[in-house]
This record gives sequence, structure tokens and C-alpha cells, in this order.
Amino acid sequence: MNLGRVVTWLRGLSAVAAVLLLLGLGAAGALLYWYFSSREAPEPVAASGELALPRGTRSVALYFAAPSGDSLVTEQRQVLENDRVTETVRTLVDELVRGPTAGGRPVFQPGVTVRHVFLDESGDLYIDFSPELVRRFHGGSTEEYLLLASLVRTLAGELPTVDGIIITVNGQPISTLAGHFSLEAPLATSEWR
Repeated sequence: MNLGRVVTWLRGLSAVAAVLLLLGLGAAGALLYWYFSSREAPEPVAASGELALPRGTRSVALYFAAPSGDSLVTEQRQVLENDRVTETVRTLVDELVRGPTAGGRPVFQPGVTVRHVFLDESGDLYIDFSPELVRRFHGGSTEEYLLLASLVRTLAGELPTVDGIIITVNGQPISTLAGHFSLEAPLATSEWR
């Protein structure tokens, strides 16, 4: 074998490798350009200068105690949409615990959380709360009524297939929140509207 032929062959191979390398780099650059140029644009800015609402939000009606403390008032709020009942319940209860932003008084104490949610085939919604629901509740019959009515009206308004709400705490049934309203049977949504 001739050394000159080997050198010529290696030079030819180097040229082919260089061409392939350049083609690969060009393809990678084109792919990166396509990837970054096809990404979604950021959310548009509304004419007023405020950011437009992100996609997937919806308006919900939340019920809070009136400033007088003797009835309920509604407040519209934007929340992220979710097609799962469990996440919808968690979101709505979190918003009730957060309290009103446009007047009114909160009905839930800070720290109350939803532990588990289950909707059975008969339309009863089971909500298992953290122990703070009972521990942090301070009030009489009016406050107890307002808390239960706030919960039932908010959930029934956003989940129309729910017929009754069953409240448990820390995985255990409770007979009442503070002694004024029975929780031994489901809270019928039709009776609390």
C-alpha cells in the first residue's frame, strides 16, 4: 500500500467529515431556531395596562359573612380552572379560608385545610378537613350557620351535581361543629341555598 494514497484518502475523509460536521451544525441551528420561534408568545397586555388573565381561569361566586355578621354576601373571584372535582373543592375552600377581599368577614379561620375529597355516585361530596376546622372555630349558632352555609352555597354553586356535603375531620365523622347544627347526615344543598 502506498503511503501517498493513504494520506490522500485521509484528507478526503477529513473533508467529508468536515462537510458532515457543517451540515450537522446547520441542522442543529435550524432546529433551535424552529423551536424558539414556535413557542407561544407571552400573555397579552390589556389596554388598561394590567396583565390579561391567564388562560384557564374562571369566575366563581364565594360566600362570606356580611359586614354585619348576620347574613352572607357573595364575592366574585378568578380562580384557575380544573376539571377534577377534588382540585375544584380544594381551590374553593382555600379561597374561603383566604377570606374576602371586597368587604365582608371571613367564615373560616386561618390554617383550615382540606385533607381529602371524595364524590360518590349518589352525588354526596365527602370533605375531610384538618383538625383546625374544629379547634379554631369560635362562635355561636350564627357563626356556625354562616360557616356551613358559606361552604355549601359556594360548592353547590360551582358543582351543581353535588346533592349533599358530608364533613369529616381528620378522617373521622363529627356530629356537629359547635353544637348548633347536626353534621350526622349530609348537608342537603337544596336546603342551604
